[in-house]
Amino acid sequence: QRIFFWPHGVGNILYFALLILFLLTFYNKDKSGWQYHLMTVLVGISLVFTSYDVIFTYLLFLSSYIVYTMLFNNPAYLNRYKPDYRQSQSIKLFTLLIIIEMGLTEFVYDNFIYALKSPESFTMSVLDKFLLAYFSTNIKDNIIRDMYIQYPGSINFYGYIKYFILLAFLVLFFISFIYNTNVRYKRETAFVISILSSMLIWAAIRLLIGHVEIGFFYYPAIFSIAWLYRNGGSFKRWATIGVIILLILNPIYHILIYNSNLSNKDIDKFDYINMPLSWCKEETNGAQTKSDELTKNFYLLEYRSNNFQTFDENDVAFLLNRREHSPNDLFVINRDLNILNIGNWIQIKPWRISDDILNGNKKINKVLSTDKIFIYMKR
Repeated sequence: QRIFFWPHGVGNILYFALLILFLLTFYNKDKSGWQYHLMTVLVGISLVFTSYDVIFTYLLFLSSYIVYTMLFNNPAYLNRYKPDYRQSQSIKLFTLLIIIEMGLTEFVYDNFIYALKSPESFTMSVLDKFLLAYFSTNIKDNIIRDMYIQYPGSINFYGYIKYFILLAFLVLFFISFIYNTNVRYKRETAFVISILSSMLIWAAIRLLIGHVEIGFFYYPAIFSIAWLYRNGGSFKRWATIGVIILLILNPIYHILIYNSNLSNKDIDKFDYINMPLSWCKEETNGAQTKSDELTKNFYLLEYRSNNFQTFDENDVAFLLNRREHSPNDLFVINRDLNILNIGNWIQIKPWRISDDILNGNKKINKVLSTDKIFIYMKR
C-alpha cells in the first residue's frame, strides 16, 4: 500500500533510493565515491518537490544520524571507516535540502504551520480515530459516525499478528542495544536508531495535527530484522522465520482487503473522471468545489487549481442532510469508489449507499450526472 503511483508513493521509492545511497557511501572506504554523493543530491532534490511527507522523514533521519554519531563517535569502532567524513557529508546534504525546502517550496509556510495553528478544524479526536481504526470501536457523539469504515475482524486479526511480530523484533534490537555496549558503535546500529528516531518524531508531529500513525515503527522494525539477521547466531534463525511469516501474512491481508471491497480499483485507470472534472474546470467559474481525496488529486494533477478541496466531516453531514449550511458551492460525488478518504485522514463508506438521501436532500441540486460521477450544487 505504501509504494504506488501517487506523490507520497513515488516519494517512498526515492526515500529508499536515498537510504541505499547512504549505505553505499558508508561501505565506500575512501573518498572516491563521488557518484554516490552526486546521485544523493539529485534524488534528494527530487524528493523535496515530490513528497513533503517523505522528505520530512528523510531530513529527520539525517539529523538523527548526525546527532547519534556525535554522541557515540567511538574511534575504536568508527574511525576505521572515516566517520567524520561521512558525518560531514550528511551535514552538507541536510543543509542543502533544508535550504531548498524552506526557500523554494511553500509547504512549510502555507500548510504545515497553518495545520499546527488550526487544531479546531479537526472534528474527530485522535483517540477516537485510533480506537476506530484498530479496534473497530463505535464513536459516539459524531454526526456521521455511521459512515466511518470499520474493518472486519479477520483483517484486524492479521494486522495484530503482523504488528506483534514487527514489535517483537524491534524489542529484541533494543535489548541488544542496551546490554551490548559494543553494538552502539556499529554503523548499522546508527542507521537503525536513526530510522527509528526519525519515525518517532514524525509520528509525534502528525499526532499534533490530528493523525494517529500507529505504524510508525514499521520501517524501523523491518531494519531491525535485517540487523538481527546480520548479527548471526540464533537471531539469524528467528529473523528468517519472521520474514517468512510476514511474507505469508501480507498477501493474505491484501486479499482480504480486496475481497471485502475495501480498496479502490478501476480497470480503465479512472478514465471516467476526466469528463466531469473537465466540466468543473470549464463551467464553474472558480466556484468552491469539494470531493474525496482521490478525485480531488486527479483534478489537481490535471488543472493545478486551488478552488478544488477535500471533503471534511461537515461537508459529508451537509450532503446527508444532517447539517443546515455549507460554505461550498459544488460537490463532486464519485460513486465508483469503494472507500472514500476525506479530510483529517478519515475513511468513510462509499457514496452509492446514500443515493436516496442525496437525491432527497432539498438543499442541493444535481447539475451533472454520469454513470459514476454526480455533481451537486448548493441551492
